[in-house]
Amino acid sequence: MQILKEKDGKARFGFVYGRLAITYGLTKKTLWDYLDALKAAGKIDYDPVYITGQENEVGIKLLEQERKE
Repeated sequence: MQILKEKDGKARFGFVYGRLAITYGLTKKTLWDYLDALKAAGKIDYDPVYITGQENEVGIKLLEQERKE
């Protein structure tokens, strides 16, 4: 969610995955599981339907932004 906050609440899957894979060695499967949990919690939204091989283009949108004080 921090990555989305840094990108004004929106980012593509490929960007998020690239940052997390390099930093933490995260797999795509693990990231999709994490995104599914955040979507179920109402924190983010993304289109769950995409063309195979185009998952890097899936847009992820932050639904809840914390106020900066």
